[in-house]
Parts: sequence; C-alpha cells; structure tokens
Amino acid sequence: AALAQRLNVSPQAVSKWERGDSLPDIIMFNEMANLFEVDINYFVNGDDTKVEGKDKKTWKMSYASWLDADFSGLKNTDKKFNGCNIKRCKFNDSVLNDMILKGNSIIENDFSNANLVNSKLGGTNFLNNKFINCNFTNAIISSSNIKDNDFSNANFINTTFKSSNLNNANFDNSIFNKTTFQTTTFKKIVFNSDIIDCSFINCSLNATKFENIVIKNTFFKNQKMNKVEFINCKVDNLTYAFLKNCKAKLEKVTILE
Repeated sequence: AALAQRLNVSPQAVSKWERGDSLPDIIMFNEMANLFEVDINYFVNGDDTKVEGKDKKTWKMSYASWLDADFSGLKNTDKKFNGCNIKRCKFNDSVLNDMILKGNSIIENDFSNANLVNSKLGGTNFLNNKFINCNFTNAIISSSNIKDNDFSNANFINTTFKSSNLNNANFDNSIFNKTTFQTTTFKKIVFNSDIIDCSFINCSLNATKFENIVIKNTFFKNQKMNKVEFINCKVDNLTYAFLKNCKAKLEKVTILE
C-alpha cells in the first residue's frame, strides 16, 4: 500500500506485480528505480552494484530519521535524503550538488559553507537552520515552508523560489542575481543586498523591507506592494515602472542615471 501511494497507483496494481499477474511499464520501472535507489537492471537480475560499468554506492539515506549526526565534508554521493526527518545535524563544507529533498523535515541543522548547486528542494519544512555562505546556484526550492533560517552570505544566482513561504529569513549580504521568486509569500524579510536581473511574480510581501540597495532590471508583477518599505534604494527606470505599477511607495527611492 505504501509503494502504491508513492507511485500514485492502486494497491491492487502493486499486488498484481508481486504475484506476477502483470508487469509495470517502463516509466513505472524508472520511478521504482529512483525510489529504491537502484539501477533499473536490478529488476531484471537483482543486482544494483554496477551502474554503467562503475561501482555504485549502496548507502540508503532516504526515509529515515537523522538526529545529531555529523555529515560535515560529505561529498561524491548522488544519494537522496528524501522523506527524512533531519534534526541538529551538521553538513558543514559538504558538497551536496544535485541533492534532491522531497517531503522532508529539516530542523536546526548547520549547512554552513555547503554547496547545493543544482539541488531540488521541494515539499519540505525548513525551520531554524544555518545556510551561512551556502551556494544555491541553479537550485529550485518549491512548495516549502522556510522559517527562521539564516541565509547570510549565501549565493542565490539563478535560484528559483516557487510556491513557498519565506518567514523571518536572514539574507544579510546574500547574492541575488537572476533569482526568481514565484507565487511565494514573504513575511518579516529584509533585503539588504543588491538585487540584479531578478523577478518577483505573483508574490505576497508582508512586512518586507528593501533597504540601502540597488535594484536593477528586476521584474515585479501582480503583487500589491503598498505596504512594502523601500528605504534609501536606487532603481533603474524599468524597475521603477514595474514597482509603480504594483502601487509601491517610492518616496525614498531614487532613479539611477
């Protein structure tokens, strides 16, 4: 029943596979290979030790609870932490590129100086974590609740936040370049780093401040910004037009020459 739920099929279908009355199609085999972290050939010969002629690690990190574990310096693993409860663990200086998190609870962990390039973080609860000086280049963060996290000095180049809640996050000295915020709710957020070539689309900005920064070539669309504070900000003409269309209060904004 649990497998059927994860594959979005009926328990009866899985029961037929187990009895040998029918076989999954190739798409379902691929999904099961990803779920069980084995090569698709495992379902033919039961052997998951080789993938394309290379040794394959057999670590099973997913669907577990990790408490007070030290994963500092973790690297060279393509394994996933899907469906995990991870609390008070250390991932300092870890290389977590291409990491996939889905349906996780990530609480009070330290990811300082970790690389999460090309990572996909979805459907996850991030509470009170340290992501200081982390690299999120090309990462996608979706359908997640992100509260009381420290992202100071983090790199968000070409990062996408989608359908998520950002509550009381620290973005001091972070890098925002080609960053996309889409259908995202902001609460108690202060942007004090320059925002270049970014976009805010269908977002809700509550108790949000833009302070002492340059905002350039940045797209704002379909959000009410009359309660957003702009303090000593400089913007280009195009960005100014977008902000004005969103009813932003621009008395303390100057236009770049």
